Amino acid sequence: MNQLEAGGTVDFDVTLPPGKRLTPTGRKTAERIVETAWEILRTEGYERFSMQGIAKRLGRRLSNVQYYFRTREDLIRAIIRRIEELYTRRYTDVLTRAEDSPEGRFRAVVVFNFEDIGDNDTRHFFIQLWPLLSTADNYSGELMQRLYMTQLEHLSRRIMELVPGITREEARVRAEIIAALIEGLMVTAPASVDTEEHRRRLRDSVVRAAFAIATEGKE
Repeated sequence: MNQLEAGGTVDFDVTLPPGKRLTPTGRKTAERIVETAWEILRTEGYERFSMQGIAKRLGRRLSNVQYYFRTREDLIRAIIRRIEELYTRRYTDVLTRAEDSPEGRFRAVVVFNFEDIGDNDTRHFFIQLWPLLSTADNYSGELMQRLYMTQLEHLSRRIMELVPGITREEARVRAEIIAALIEGLMVTAPASVDTEEHRRRLRDSVVRAAFAIATEGKE
């Protein structure tokens, strides 16, 4: 199974006209819109991502899509919300199976993140999503920060557990460095040319570096 997929029911905000309420049928329609937007981004790329294209794929009028998501940014935020929910579930599963110690849980989260960026479908999806987020918020970085909030929160929690007494602010800084280390490999270490031995060595090096960053100054 791919690391990243669009299945399942996820809560997200819709932007209905004033005075309107979301019915069960309306929720199903909104979910189909988000799933279709997700699929277009995954298979056709960000250049083909448009409200008109989503409406056409669904066989609906543009106004019907805009009834639930007034703007492209509203729809992108719904996709981010879906990603947050999916990764929250995956982190829960990872931690359930991890060794029951601060070190074991930290390593499990780091390894999960490393393996996730090595999945071809995940890699392709996020590389298409990045420029879409940048143009949607006029390069402010707000949507990109929202996208990685779940990852940073989980890394921060594991660091605070690993290093008792560390401040939340310092844990967040170290989490950001570790996330940058791992996410950068999505670009610099293409999965298509990696051997299993190379990936194993790279994974072990990432884990060692992450521990070093997380525990810097720990006595």
